[in-house]
Amino acid sequence: MADDDFASQEDRLKASWRAAVLSVVEEQSTSIPVSREFAHALTDLTESWVTQALAPDLEHFAHHARRSIVGTEDVLLAARKNDRTRALLAGEAARMNRGTKRRRQARRGSGAETSAAAGPG
Repeated sequence: MADDDFASQEDRLKASWRAAVLSVVEEQSTSIPVSREFAHALTDLTESWVTQALAPDLEHFAHHARRSIVGTEDVLLAARKNDRTRALLAGEAARMNRGTKRRRQARRGSGAETSAAAGPG
């Protein structure tokens, strides 16, 4: 049963990956027509690169830093050889960090209001 669950999860992940790549291809190919076959080949290529090249690098970077979880710094390190990609990823990481900080502040604020409203025990 566990093998079936893994296989179905892997199939869902591949389908999601394919949909994401096709979406980007359709969005970016407004001036140059792109065949469906090319888009599918690009999907296979990117999935292969991510699983066979990028993911192991990220795991090694995290392990080297004595962490068990891959972090933003590992992704930025993987992009170190491409200035444009690194800049795009750094901008996205900063945007995500701002959102995380806002959510934390909102939770702290709502937690303080809730405990203040409850009054002394």
